Amino acid sequence: MRLVFLTLAWVVGILYAASDPIGALPLWIAAALLAAVLALLLRRFELLVICAAILGILRFSVQPTSSEIAAFNDSGFVILEGVIAAEPDQRDSGVQLRLAVDTVLRRGETKSINGMVLVIAPSHFEGAFGSRIRAAGVLETPSSGDLFSYSDYLARADIFSLMPRAQVALLAQPTESSFRASLITYKQDAEIAIARHLPEPHASLLSGILLGDDKGLSPEVRDSFAETGAAHVIAISGFNMAILGGFVSRLLHRVRINAGFQAAISVTVIMVYALFVGASPGVMRAAFMTSLVFVAEALRRRTYQPASLAFAVLVLSALDPLILWDIGFQLSIFAVLGLALFAKPFAAFHDRLFSGLPRPLKPTAALLRESVAVSLAALTFTLPLSALHFGRLSPAVLIVNALIVPVQPAVMLFGGLGLLFAAVVPALAAIPLWLAMLPLLWTTGVVRLFAQLPDQAVYPAPGWIAGAFAVIIAIAVVRAARPEWIEAVKQKSPLRTTLYGLLVASGLLFTLAALVWVSRPDGLLHLWFFDFAGSTVLIQTPQGAHILIDGGAYPSRLLTAVGDRLPFYDRSIDLQFITQPDAALISALPAFYERYQPELTILNGDLGGDDALQPLAERLDQWLRRQAISGEVFQTTDGVALRVVSAASQPLDLNSSDAARDAQALVLEARYQGVNVLFTGQLSIEGQRALMTSGALSFASILQIPRGASSILAEGFAAAVSPSIAVAQNDTLRRSRSPVQDALTGFPAVYRTDQVGTIHVYTDGSTIWIEGEHTPTPS
Repeated sequence: MRLVFLTLAWVVGILYAASDPIGALPLWIAAALLAAVLALLLRRFELLVICAAILGILRFSVQPTSSEIAAFNDSGFVILEGVIAAEPDQRDSGVQLRLAVDTVLRRGETKSINGMVLVIAPSHFEGAFGSRIRAAGVLETPSSGDLFSYSDYLARADIFSLMPRAQVALLAQPTESSFRASLITYKQDAEIAIARHLPEPHASLLSGILLGDDKGLSPEVRDSFAETGAAHVIAISGFNMAILGGFVSRLLHRVRINAGFQAAISVTVIMVYALFVGASPGVMRAAFMTSLVFVAEALRRRTYQPASLAFAVLVLSALDPLILWDIGFQLSIFAVLGLALFAKPFAAFHDRLFSGLPRPLKPTAALLRESVAVSLAALTFTLPLSALHFGRLSPAVLIVNALIVPVQPAVMLFGGLGLLFAAVVPALAAIPLWLAMLPLLWTTGVVRLFAQLPDQAVYPAPGWIAGAFAVIIAIAVVRAARPEWIEAVKQKSPLRTTLYGLLVASGLLFTLAALVWVSRPDGLLHLWFFDFAGSTVLIQTPQGAHILIDGGAYPSRLLTAVGDRLPFYDRSIDLQFITQPDAALISALPAFYERYQPELTILNGDLGGDDALQPLAERLDQWLRRQAISGEVFQTTDGVALRVVSAASQPLDLNSSDAARDAQALVLEARYQGVNVLFTGQLSIEGQRALMTSGALSFASILQIPRGASSILAEGFAAAVSPSIAVAQNDTLRRSRSPVQDALTGFPAVYRTDQVGTIHVYTDGSTIWIEGEHTPTPS
């Protein structure tokens, strides 16, 4: 317990130094030396506690609060040169680069300098870790708000400068391959393997669980996990590390490696894995704590978890005292504390609760025992801490975690085997990854279901939360629980183990076959008008052909939207239409084409001339494509006809004005028996007038309102189309009042994606059904 008290004193010293100026450093140094000397002479532990607090004060006082390069913040245009010091972070809005700057050019003067800068490069930038680049733009001081301080967040990585909207040029690729660069390459290959075989959002969810990289998750899915208290599943945690270390240790035990080598190899694998997924504070804490368990096991000593945890906090906060303010680090510490104090009692309670089960069901209960106990133990401390930070607590969090946490070992097992096969026997990687998708489907299904329920969050007062902490800690002290992280697996006979394994494998394969069966086409024509900016529509014909119109500007949202609706094994788009060369409508497609291949792409203009669309042009060069021709018809074998109502009559490219592109936007008509749908995309008023005079316009059952709700219709256009249903596509994140509703007065229904979310239309050729993602009530 002495180490616990010393660590608490150290933390108090850091917190005091952060909240109050500490005055003259020499006085504090002298005080620390005096306390240490007196403690040694008088053998009084209290003096060591005082010494630890003073050392905490001194450690925080030497923490950098700025950098050399930060002197150029908010002072105008600069040019930086340096090396990318971390794996580039691809986001929908651009690529985040952590740049180790060594040279700055400002007002014609070049200067050698040191410091880290977060550079936001264009989405098409293709630099790698270790690449030397030049970045031009304005350095800004990161913002600091009441609810979230971006400056404090970046300061934990020694970043005090931000360069948004930077112009970036690649100067040189990495000259030599370092160990970390090799790990990043392996990680990227693993992400590609996952993306090749799994649809979104399951691919990004598995990448988050196995690799600590969840950037591909769409905002909708990420918010669902946060709202239901399941966000910890996505991040690497002590639970993940324990499973990894336990698997390695057990494998080495089977080949009769002695305990010392088992511990050494297990710790090495865990630390390499921690570096592999980014070495964030939470990951390093989990790796450090799990490693202590294996070392103690090798020494034949029982680990005293609170002391081990205190040692981890002491070491990690000595390296970087700012991690004490990191919410992720705090949640990790309290999760491990919950595991240390309550995992064994919860496991014993589980055994008593299910002791009366019939013998055939006991293996299943034993399989769930550890994961359920770990989940409840971790939540014991993290729930009050989450409520303290976010001021809200969802009652569904216990139910959601009880339903999804027990299946996470299966996710890691099958996902890990899939990545192993991808590296050794790529042809077999799909099988375990598809099996991993079963628990992933369960996880996302449960989270999304509870996220859609009405908000029933409670908002407890801080005093009640502090009281909850006091009660929990009091119970822990009374019980004095000291559990082990990895429980020995009971020995079973080979025959029984084989039969049980065959039973489980048969169940998984049956479930996978059922999933393939239910994802078959249902004989109806389906259309999804997506709820992100642009005019993106996905069409599924009665026999399962897929047609995509445009794609929007947000890769994660497009991948999630399509992945939710296509069968998980289907990675092709039969027909792709690009209505005009506009980055806001199609810049998400290059990332989309890394997962899905278009059989034929119909263009309406040239994509060359814009750096933002260059990756798309290069992608399309690999596949069959051609320009649209007005009047041509694409007929599917199941009776769906797509007619090009209007295409550009003269060359259209990025040099064309916005008005020219919008006036000649591609207009399509889909017809299935007695139902026809008119897709007008971003067609301007001038284009609508030209379409009416051309004679190519006909009546439509469903009208996609041109330009969403951003402009009014041309006079007479609505009457010329005479739709029964009108759909206006606008981003749900940017709600607006529609100026077209007056023009459509008198028509039965107007559906808007910014009000009801993604709009799903399906028909048998005579009857039309329509529903919004959030509510089916039209405007």
